[in-house]
Amino acid sequence: MADDFEMDAGLVVGDEIPAEIQDAARLTVASHSASAAECRDTLRMLGLIGSEQQKGCRHCGGPLSIAALSSQNGYRGCCSPSCRDRMRAAKAVS
Repeated sequence: MADDFEMDAGLVVGDEIPAEIQDAARLTVASHSASAAECRDTLRMLGLIGSEQQKGCRHCGGPLSIAALSSQNGYRGCCSPSCRDRMRAAKAVS
């Protein structure tokens, strides 16, 4: 970019966006999408999914479908309800 400017998160245009911010953005897009196709298209437009950005399940790292990101199913970025429950249990212990 020709003009660098500071943003609220302390990032400069062209900086690598931290993984935590990307994850939060993906979840926000998914929660506001009417369908998995709309979610996928929006995430692609924003550059939040692709071969190098798609990380998988937040807990086990396994394959993660676009539908799993939806707030409607309650997986919260996990690949399945059981994986979500294991993630919650691990957080409760630590």
